Amino acid sequence: MAGNVKIENRFYRVEIDRKSGAVKGLFDKNAGLELISEPRLAESFRLLLPLPALEANYILGKEQKVSRVKKTEGGAILEWDGPLANAQGRFNVSVAVEIELADDMVQFRIALDNKTEYKIAEVWHAALGGMMGLGNRKDTRTLIPQWSGAAYDNLFQDFPEATIGCGTGMRFPGLSLIYPSGLSMPWVDIYNPKLGRGIYYACHDVVPRVNILRFEMHPGLARRRSSGNWPTDEEIAPMKDIYPAGMILSCVHMPFTPPGRRFESPTVAVQCHAGDWHAGAKIYRNWFVSHFPLRRAEESWLRREQAVYDCLFLMPEGNFTLTFKDIPRLARDAADYGVKAFLASGWMVGGHDNQYPRYEPDPRLGTWKDLADAINACHAMGVKIHFFSNIQSVDTSTQWYQKELHQYRVMSAKGEIPTEHYGMGTLSARLGCTAPPLSLCDPAFPQYRGIIVDYMRKLARIGADGVHYDKVHGGWMDFNPNLPLGPDQAHPSGIIKCLEETLTECRKFSPDFCLGVESHWDRLLSYCDAWWLWHDDDHVAVLKYAFPEFLSTFQVNQPWDYANVNRAVQYGYQLLIGPVRWTGSMKDEQSQPISNYIKETIRIREELKETIFFGEFLDDQQVAVEARPGLKYGVHRNPRTGQRACVLVNHNMKSVRTRVKFEGNRQGRVFVYQPFINRKKGKLPLILTIRAERFVIVAEE
Repeated sequence: MAGNVKIENRFYRVEIDRKSGAVKGLFDKNAGLELISEPRLAESFRLLLPLPALEANYILGKEQKVSRVKKTEGGAILEWDGPLANAQGRFNVSVAVEIELADDMVQFRIALDNKTEYKIAEVWHAALGGMMGLGNRKDTRTLIPQWSGAAYDNLFQDFPEATIGCGTGMRFPGLSLIYPSGLSMPWVDIYNPKLGRGIYYACHDVVPRVNILRFEMHPGLARRRSSGNWPTDEEIAPMKDIYPAGMILSCVHMPFTPPGRRFESPTVAVQCHAGDWHAGAKIYRNWFVSHFPLRRAEESWLRREQAVYDCLFLMPEGNFTLTFKDIPRLARDAADYGVKAFLASGWMVGGHDNQYPRYEPDPRLGTWKDLADAINACHAMGVKIHFFSNIQSVDTSTQWYQKELHQYRVMSAKGEIPTEHYGMGTLSARLGCTAPPLSLCDPAFPQYRGIIVDYMRKLARIGADGVHYDKVHGGWMDFNPNLPLGPDQAHPSGIIKCLEETLTECRKFSPDFCLGVESHWDRLLSYCDAWWLWHDDDHVAVLKYAFPEFLSTFQVNQPWDYANVNRAVQYGYQLLIGPVRWTGSMKDEQSQPISNYIKETIRIREELKETIFFGEFLDDQQVAVEARPGLKYGVHRNPRTGQRACVLVNHNMKSVRTRVKFEGNRQGRVFVYQPFINRKKGKLPLILTIRAERFVIVAEE
């Protein structure tokens, strides 16, 4: 392209428009692929500078003239001295964009100085504009790690019109995915299985804050087509001269940088690779572990437990069936089925999801002494016990909130607060009519964080082995004007600080104190050992593949929840057991079918624990399984021996036969494990029958 600035190394050639700074070409030399098919959609940056009379005051970098381009040893720096102009006028903002070829990775960074009288709300950059897939668009797939697994696997054929807001009024369809409140990890992988090639795009940010992956599709959609909602090439062709076609992928930061301040972005990394999304997950892991520590199984009693028994003592409407004096019996019953971890829920004043954050024993259940006696009894029988709590949830109907806690509330830019309801004990409460109103307080406030940590310290002092922090998720934008940090950093940073302080203070009394969490946020891997997530039937265990240290859960609270037990074994996840919908013992008659199955499952997995519970999760890699409807499988590798095990799960109500073979296994000798059947020897390729709603484990000898 004439007049473009070119930077290149042995992996890439990047072409930059000399006038606007837009990236018009990104060529993957190893694959011989140009990643930007339509350079007319190229961009450099977008800024949002809200004005009193026009909140949507966007400044487009591609409409600004670059002041200078500086070639560096590894790339280029583009500078706009300002002022930047649009139809609303001229604004005194200076911008610098750095593009660096760091070996096999292209890195983007942007910095800006705000010399206006307004805040800079949004910063869009690192745009790959005009993408039409890798090779054939219809063969291109996408993987985006979301809270429960992965989503949007086919963006180049089926583009979701809007997930935040209704999309009305915007010319082009857009998809905005927020990290960490929605995304578990801030990356996307675009790959073509037929070409065996992919591209990884990620925000590599060491600061806990909100970032957004933004996808914008041009020129429009054809909704309700069974083949996907992209228009055909024939439909696009007549419009191409006016509205070029393709997707724009950008990283968006929301710093709300005040006047006189500077914003410097984290690095956005782009890397082409062989293979599919599994390669992208490994790239992200390598970056992550170079910056953050990971909790290991040997550090945590909670990470070593295959299953947790969970009991709800008191509902928010006041109904209860158990007290603290029942804890030893419940723990003994669970231990008889191999479950030696106890989670006490609804133990606090007001019961479950009520009167938060009063984390002290409800008098109807017992006293601090009763609770301490129950903890000691659990320890005497080899059972660990931890307690359900929250970091940020508060009951806004309490006098405490009205008098003090409201100062620490999470707020939108317009002063609104988020609310949610979790009624349980009556129908009206379940419908949200009478349930306690819960909102969020921000642990970025030291005063509020201190309240939570003090309560957890009291639990540790009487012998608690840990706490489960619920509803943590990953942090939101918080515009409370009294915060010590900006709206994109305060809430995520406050969560991290609360976890750190909880562990520091509680380990003074209980050195092995552990944290469980309801969250999907990867940054919590440095602090937490068990994770509540509710997975759908098409769960893609992308976080588990990237981080074998990650231990999610499958809940089991019905008499015939065989499918969830099997799926936990498939992925190497923990069982969260709540008999009689969290209100009874594992020995309850209603729970007997599943309790016996759990006991047998724990027995089998204990024998293979080093491989399929502590091992490396390979997803569906390194094994060949003949496909059958309703048949799922997951592969695990022992990190010490390298031996693999394949967990096959039959979700059908009748038996299925299949054939299994491990990649590269010449000896062919394997062991076969099934519930309630003695271990057998076998030889690859192995033909086996899997009974209805059961699992089979084929493990290399």
